[in-house]
Amino acid sequence: MRNRRKPIELGIAASVLLATTLAIVAGANLVQRGSAADTTADATAAKSDPDRAADEKAIRATADDFIKAFNGGDAKAVGALWATDSEYTDESGQSFHGREAIQKEYVDLFKDHRGATMTVEIESVRFLGPTSPSKKASPR
Repeated sequence: MRNRRKPIELGIAASVLLATTLAIVAGANLVQRGSAADTTADATAAKSDPDRAADEKAIRATADDFIKAFNGGDAKAVGALWATDSEYTDESGQSFHGREAIQKEYVDLFKDHRGATMTVEIESVRFLGPTSPSKKASPR
């Protein structure tokens, strides 16, 4: 009788990984889910600020790159999305420091879970800080 592998649950880990990856690549930007009102406000802000529109486009492209690399089981491509001094903490609390360690973790993940795939749906991209880089907060 053949051993049957149970389907793996990568949803939480992959979501955390993707959010971390996007935050690393995007610098001070943060990706998170928002309500329909947030999505409309984000789209309006992006249209009124070309820099933010370009940032959002880059974040979404990075998500696409991550999905393509992950679904292809390409640990090297996934690792390339991380900064050389990155830190990743998995869902069990274990930390991996640096691109090489993170890439090795993906090698192990893809070896243990051959054929694992993921999907990501970005409902909105919200930026930390003022709505426009050119607008300064007024002193109190």
